[in-house]
Amino acid sequence: MHDVQVKGLNSGKIEHFYINKKTDTLVMEVEFENLIVETKSVMEYHRKGKEPIIGSDYSTIKFRHLSLTLTVQHLHDPNRAKKHVYAYLSDPNPPLKNGPGLYIIEDIEDSHKQWMRDVALSAREAMTTQGPAYFDAYFENNICTIKHLQ
Repeated sequence: MHDVQVKGLNSGKIEHFYINKKTDTLVMEVEFENLIVETKSVMEYHRKGKEPIIGSDYSTIKFRHLSLTLTVQHLHDPNRAKKHVYAYLSDPNPPLKNGPGLYIIEDIEDSHKQWMRDVALSAREAMTTQGPAYFDAYFENNICTIKHLQ
């Protein structure tokens, strides 16, 4: 993904927030009504004994009711504090729109074409890696910086 634009990060609402004093764990859930990610995507399909096929164009995905939950264990010990962000998609099939440049690939296996159409899998995988970055951006823009947490 290149030139990523994320719209709706400032519209998040804190749904849950508490600190469990027994476990020294902070929990905070932020829900986004609509989070829209626009990017230029490049699909490179490698084939056995052939050069790769490359297609590129825009992609837009709209996450509805995206929930990001932050947990910080050992909150009061900066040397041991660690955070984890879990993403929950209430809509497992968010609308995805790809430009035609990603579909010019004629000479690829049917299994790969099916993989490209599997929006639910792609969305879940994207949130596994991108969810923490979206949460950090929301938190730092709306609450405060959290640089000492890993």
